[in-house]
Amino acid sequence: MNAAIYIPDPSILGSNLFDQIKEIKSYKGLTKDGLATGLILTLDFGEATFNFMPHEEIENHLKGFASYAIQTIEDKEDQVKILSKIHSVQSVLGGSFTVQPGAEEKMEKFIFDFKDKLNGLLFMGDGIFE
Repeated sequence: MNAAIYIPDPSILGSNLFDQIKEIKSYKGLTKDGLATGLILTLDFGEATFNFMPHEEIENHLKGFASYAIQTIEDKEDQVKILSKIHSVQSVLGGSFTVQPGAEEKMEKFIFDFKDKLNGLLFMGDGIFE
């Protein structure tokens, strides 16, 4: 299972947030050459690995994501809301999820709840979720 979470404020990512989420049993940051590159969240029912999109790639990526939103969201009000949220994105988390057998629904609920805690947008499958 893979997904991306688009967030407006990356400063929220940290122990204060992670310690509030009961499903997270442990967490660790990923670094390369002294720079934060992602994080691993160990959950009751699997593991969530998030890689941070390099800052220099975000602007171009968001242009493509906005184009995708325009093409796939038919309701104009929803389209405006999503495009407004895309405009405020400061960080993109690419997520890869390892799920224990039978826990797929728990993982999906965690992904949506995590997106909500981050006030982000979720891209999963071919859908954009606010």
